[in-house]
Amino acid sequence: MTDILRFKHWSDVRPEQWSLKFFDPKEVADSRDGSIVLYVPFGLRMDGLREFCGFPIRVNSWYRTPEHDRDIGGKGNHSGGWAADIAPASGKEEHWYILLTQAAEMRFAGIGVNKPSFIHLDDNKDYERRGLRPRIWKYG
Repeated sequence: MTDILRFKHWSDVRPEQWSLKFFDPKEVADSRDGSIVLYVPFGLRMDGLREFCGFPIRVNSWYRTPEHDRDIGGKGNHSGGWAADIAPASGKEEHWYILLTQAAEMRFAGIGVNKPSFIHLDDNKDYERRGLRPRIWKYG
């Protein structure tokens, strides 16, 4: 299997092409045009996070086309398929805590907290290595 999956639209994905257990193609797809770029190792780590947590996770944003990302001031991580903005579906305080602490334990390269909206997770180790941002930060 390749490390990167690309689809013009989430509805083009056949079940045998999809390796994620807890996130379906529509959740990963760009909200504007439905396209998908998924860095599979990141997706599998997200599956592991969800499995550990044991509660549903809402995806605010995963893949974004470069144009979509640029339009909202993104830095390109979502366009690479290795970033997602998520939140516990329940909104419960204890679920926010579990999600955040487990993400840190799993050593995601970037963890941005914008509670009560989302937690940004990414695997862009280059940002940290080059000193472009801290590993964990708070929005606003």
